[in-house]
Amino acid sequence: MSAAVLLFCLVLQLYQQKAAKMAVSSLPLLALASSILPSALAQFVPAPTDLTTKKGFYDLTVRYKQVPEDICELTPDTKSFSGYVDVAEDQHIFWWFFESRNTDPSTAPLTVWINGGPGSSSMIGLFEELGPCRISEDGEVVNNPYAWK
Repeated sequence: MSAAVLLFCLVLQLYQQKAAKMAVSSLPLLALASSILPSALAQFVPAPTDLTTKKGFYDLTVRYKQVPEDICELTPDTKSFSGYVDVAEDQHIFWWFFESRNTDPSTAPLTVWINGGPGSSSMIGLFEELGPCRISEDGEVVNNPYAWK
């Protein structure tokens, strides 16, 4: 059961308890909640099913796929991959790998950049700091000339 459904059930239960004390029907809230629930659930993207799975260091499972061109990396013939490292049965670390732009990716040094933290998504760093793309004021993906190359 998703977090949105659990939250919906909790709010409905609290409202019903309050309504019972006030002798008010919970039907209006139920109608409102049923109209909002599909939108709340729509924000949860289904888990990908077309990932390649391999064993990584420390026998950790790594699941990934190549990201289609023009999603973030706009340099022609430069690939990116994204996926998960499964660190526990219910704990998965998301990652996004971008090939080197200006040197042969098979000989380029590897840099691992980890940011984010409590209350801050690492996607802020990707799209506003040193990632290969930015989001323009018009909502378009544009090349970041200041990205690590």
